[in-house]
Amino acid sequence: MFDPLALVRAAVDAGATAAFDADGTLWADDVGESFLRALERDRLLPAGAWQGYEARHEVDPAAAYIFSATVMEGLEEALARARAAAFFAEHFERRIFPAVRGLLTALLDAGVRVAIVSASNRWLIEAAAARLGVPHAIGIAVEVEGGRLTGRPVRPLPVDRGKVEWARALLGGPPALAVGNGAIDRALLGDARHRLVVCPADRPDTALACEARSAGWQILAVEHPCREAPLP
Repeated sequence: MFDPLALVRAAVDAGATAAFDADGTLWADDVGESFLRALERDRLLPAGAWQGYEARHEVDPAAAYIFSATVMEGLEEALARARAAAFFAEHFERRIFPAVRGLLTALLDAGVRVAIVSASNRWLIEAAAARLGVPHAIGIAVEVEGGRLTGRPVRPLPVDRGKVEWARALLGGPPALAVGNGAIDRALLGDARHRLVVCPADRPDTALACEARSAGWQILAVEHPCREAPLP
C-alpha cells in the first residue's frame, strides 16, 4: 500500500535524502527516446539516429543510452539545453504522475534533499528537475568543448551501480529513500534504507513490482496521465 506521509516521515528520520529515477517513475513514457526522434526529425542529428538507438537497445540498453548522447556530437550545448527545456515543458510535464509529484513536493517541503538520477540525457533531466523544483539531477552526458558537445561520455554512467555512485555524490551518502520502476534501478533501491517501486496500473506485475512485494517494499500503481496525447 502506498502511504506517502509514512514515506516522508521515514525519509526524514533516516537522513532526509531521496533519489528518484525519471522515466516510468516520475512520468510516463521515455523522454530521452522521444527527444532523440524529435531532434532527428528536425535534422539536428544524422539520418538513422533513431534506428541506430533501437538496434543498440536490443543488444545492450546501456550502449543505447550512451549513443543517445554521443550522437549529438557537434551540437552547441546552449542549443541542446534550450531544446530540451522546451521539449520537456511542451510534451512531458503533462506526463508527470500526480501521485509521484505529490510525494516529491511533500519531501521537498519537509526539507528532504532530493536528486533525480536517470539514464536519459542530462539536459532533459536538468530541465525536468528545474520544472519540479529539484536541486540535484544527473543524466547521461558527454564532455563539452568550446561550447559544443563531444562524443566522449561522462562516467560513471547513471545506470545500475552508476546510479548508486551518482546518488551518493549528489546527496552526500546513500539515499534514505529511493524511488524507481525498472531493472536499472535495482542497485539504487538496494542502497537505500526505504524504497518505493512505481508500476503501471495496467501492468501491476512487473518484475520489480513482484520483487518489491516479496521484500515488503511500498508499491505505487499509476495510471498514464494523458494517454490521449501522442508521443512527439
